[in-house]
Amino acid sequence: MRKSVFIMSALLVALGLASCAKAPVKPVNSPEVQRGHAHEAQGELSSEVRK
Repeated sequence: MRKSVFIMSALLVALGLASCAKAPVKPVNSPEVQRGHAHEAQGELSSEVRK
């Protein structure tokens, strides 16, 4: 019984460390994406003002 508890706790620690070791997921709304959207919106606004 003690051995199985030890193995389970060791597995949980190993899984926790493995999940922390992964590279972070790139954010969907990164600064480059925001900059691109802002540039597109600025272009649309300036074309509307010229009309």
